[in-house]
Amino acid sequence: MIPILTATNISKEFISTEPLGLFKRSTKKTAALNNISFSIEKPTVLAVIGANGAGKTTLLKLLLGLVEPTKGEIKLLGYDPYRERKKSSIN
Repeated sequence: MIPILTATNISKEFISTEPLGLFKRSTKKTAALNNISFSIEKPTVLAVIGANGAGKTTLLKLLLGLVEPTKGEIKLLGYDPYRERKKSSIN
């Protein structure tokens, strides 16, 4: 059976900057997800649970194509949700 949804080694990092002085900035990377992989092969009820800051919302935003993964690949019915969303918003 062909998977409905696959996520292969997805990671998402957010970059923030803070001023260190008048002309300097500090850059900090925060990993929200690190090398997550899973596959869903048939319609099913699925729950995403975890502690505050565990990456639940980030995972859902990635699956909906609202943000691009830093690393890895997501396929929903064979399509990349981020690229499809980006293509449809250009037209």
